[in-house]
Amino acid sequence: MDSNAITEPVSNVFSAMAFTLIEILGLYMIMPVFVAAIIFRYVFGLKGQSFKFLIGIVGLVCLYFLATKGFPQIGEIMQQKTAI
Repeated sequence: MDSNAITEPVSNVFSAMAFTLIEILGLYMIMPVFVAAIIFRYVFGLKGQSFKFLIGIVGLVCLYFLATKGFPQIGEIMQQKTAI
């Protein structure tokens, strides 16, 4: 039996899992914090402690949505990406 017959599907699953985690983290954590930082800094002109405080709150809210909406969504995305 060829070793590629076993390692290739496993490699595809791990690759799909890595891209899914990157996608979920980008959607629920990185993009909202980045957008909030731009809005708070350049639109509202916040600096220093108030800026850090609000970004911290945004980060906690993003973490909540990641835990409640993002992690359950990982299973669905993995099934779609690894479907035969």
